[in-house]
Amino acid sequence: MAMQVKAGSIDSPTGTGNQAFTGVGFQPKVLLLFFDKSTADGNAVSWMRCMGFGTSSTDRAAHGTSYIDNVAGGTANMGRSVSGTHVLYAYEASSGAITAFLVADIVTLDADGFTLNFTTVQASAYKINYIALGGADLTNYNVSTRQAPAATGSQGYTGEGFQPDCIIAIGTGTTTALPVSTNNAGARNQLSFGISGSAFASAYDGNDSDLTKYTGKGQKADIMLMLNANASPPVVLYEATLTSLDSDGYTWNWTTTSNARFFFVLALKGGQYGLGVFNQNVTPTTGNQAVSGLAFQPVGVTFASFGAASTTSLSAAAQHGVGAANSSTSRFALTLAGAVSANTSVVDHNLDNANVIKSLTAGTPTVNTVADFVSLDATGFTINNTTVDATSREIIYLMFGNTAVAAAALGAYKSLLGVGL
Repeated sequence: MAMQVKAGSIDSPTGTGNQAFTGVGFQPKVLLLFFDKSTADGNAVSWMRCMGFGTSSTDRAAHGTSYIDNVAGGTANMGRSVSGTHVLYAYEASSGAITAFLVADIVTLDADGFTLNFTTVQASAYKINYIALGGADLTNYNVSTRQAPAATGSQGYTGEGFQPDCIIAIGTGTTTALPVSTNNAGARNQLSFGISGSAFASAYDGNDSDLTKYTGKGQKADIMLMLNANASPPVVLYEATLTSLDSDGYTWNWTTTSNARFFFVLALKGGQYGLGVFNQNVTPTTGNQAVSGLAFQPVGVTFASFGAASTTSLSAAAQHGVGAANSSTSRFALTLAGAVSANTSVVDHNLDNANVIKSLTAGTPTVNTVADFVSLDATGFTINNTTVDATSREIIYLMFGNTAVAAAALGAYKSLLGVGL
């Protein structure tokens, strides 16, 4: 097969040690993990968003943020964790300390799945979502630990060993040597995607100033966007645009920076990638919504959004959603939300393994929009909006596809066999 993608969910073990997970359907070359402290689908208080990716037992990275609900202003209840030697690094903040909650590393990427070594577990099984990438088209892949420069301007990053076709970046803004877990620090996070000529980033933060609990969000055409929500609205902590994908790495233009902050980049070569944004339908338009315009048929797609209408401005009240799908039955959506509160923290999250896009307002909490995945189409994809409201939310998408040569060959082979495309 050319490029292969699988979106799925696993349950964390309740005992430490190696745990094999199967059912992917192919041998992954790259694994991305997403975690938000849910034992089942539905709403839950607080957030503990963790994202990680890896290609082997020695090439991986992860970070996490934690923000605890219903804690009085002026009391520490948020933190972050970062590691370049794990693929899952979820820590939970509290008023006294930040402690390991769920920690795992890659052992092997197997014929039908992957094996993880869990060094910290809980008495209950928690849901972990994954995106697995594989296939002959995916020829090169690497995880790199990078740092922002001390001054603005162009910065080239080398050492990948190939020219990437796509990069995925995550970061929390930490300046401390890795691995690190920090209590009473901004629960900030960013996820971005970049291909030649295009990049998009979505970000959120949860913070505390005096007696006010702040959260904020932003989404821009950037490769790196980190916020400081220690005020309302939040401000940019650091920001960069993608200049180019180079023969041995990539070049970014830093427009805002402060300190040598760490972030991680997953570089991919091979296959085809489509990156863009669309605006989700609004009331009263439920039902199918097609997104098209690609030059190829995707085999999988991932989504990210700050849960608001398109704008270059930052805004209060955090929202952040991540989703992925490779079919109408293999998909997931994770969403978190926070409010700005003068007294106590108001933060929630939602997990849904039966839909692909969701937005949430903290407090009750309230689910604002829901979309399921319908199909991968000839030049894009179709979602089914089952719940909408008056806000036309901007959704980032990254699509994965076969190389042009492989796609053409596959089409010719199917035509020869008389198989429908």
